[in-house]
Amino acid sequence: MTKDITSSKHSGVIALFNRHFVKTGIIPIELGKFYSRVFDQRQESDYAYIPEIDQQQINRDIETAEELIRQIKAVIAESS
Repeated sequence: MTKDITSSKHSGVIALFNRHFVKTGIIPIELGKFYSRVFDQRQESDYAYIPEIDQQQINRDIETAEELIRQIKAVIAESS
């Protein structure tokens, strides 16, 4: 939205997000890696058996997702 770029695929969105926001330092690398990891896990869960879920990891992932959302909202607010 802030860069006027689009993609028709989720993988393209992630690649563009990394190119325009993570590699430029707007979003921290750790959050870019998190975004890629949870996308891969989501894709895998569509097609494969998922072993027992670790509640502590889920709680950490929720906190990280909330931080990613905060940072994205800040980027959007700065560009408005």
